[in-house]
Amino acid sequence: SSMIKDFLEKFPRTGLEMRVTGTVVQQVNVIHAVTEGLVSSLALALAVIALIMLAVLRSVGIGLLSLIPNLFPLILNFGIMGLLRIPLDTSTALIAVVALGIAVDDTIHFLTEYNIQRKCGLPRGSALEQVMMQKGMAIITTSLILCVGFGVLVFSNFVPTFYFGLLSAIVMLTALAGDVLLLPAIMHWKKNGGLIQNFGKKG
Repeated sequence: SSMIKDFLEKFPRTGLEMRVTGTVVQQVNVIHAVTEGLVSSLALALAVIALIMLAVLRSVGIGLLSLIPNLFPLILNFGIMGLLRIPLDTSTALIAVVALGIAVDDTIHFLTEYNIQRKCGLPRGSALEQVMMQKGMAIITTSLILCVGFGVLVFSNFVPTFYFGLLSAIVMLTALAGDVLLLPAIMHWKKNGGLIQNFGKKG
């Protein structure tokens, strides 16, 4: 539409008002609105989640670390959408925000239990082991139930509903992997002077 507007600017239009319209223009405007809304809502949600984690757990390290396993499924979700050429529309745009709100629940349980174990004096490895023993089965069960619940929507003949169910189920599984595989792996990763090395020492 910008090219058309630039083209029209070259012609005299005294007393005339020209406006580009049509189905294609409307679709482009909708896509722009959906994209801008998605970016702003995700940024706001991540900021609020980080602030809540900082306030509840009183640790900058934990607050920042909580974002990693929740960004992982979202990034993978958009990658799968691009690979399968699934359009970003009003239904698929909802997946990221909805999934983030659901997936962060397991992260909170994991990190809260980890924080408790560290305050009891357990070293990092033993604390992570206790977290998996105490919360692991609940996290896995919850994620699988959510995956099945959203997965039922793939039987719908309505394409937006099908995509919503498929992608939401995938996000639930990748969020599970982020919490039980990626998050502990990052917490084991040591880097001199880095954030992860000092993670959890302040409670």
